Amino acid sequence: TTRSPGDSGTVDSVAGHEAGAERERRTRLFGLALFIVAETMIFIPLFAIRFLLAGTS
Repeated sequence: TTRSPGDSGTVDSVAGHEAGAERERRTRLFGLALFIVAETMIFIPLFAIRFLLAGTS
């Protein structure tokens, strides 16, 4: 069978779409990780302060 230029173009676009989806998924995971780190850095000091205040009273 002879391959037309359109076939390879379709394969390339599919590969590019796969790479884009992978990049988007990685970006979302990175954002989620940053969010979790930020939440942790906010809540750990609050929890520690509350624990210290409860211990001193």
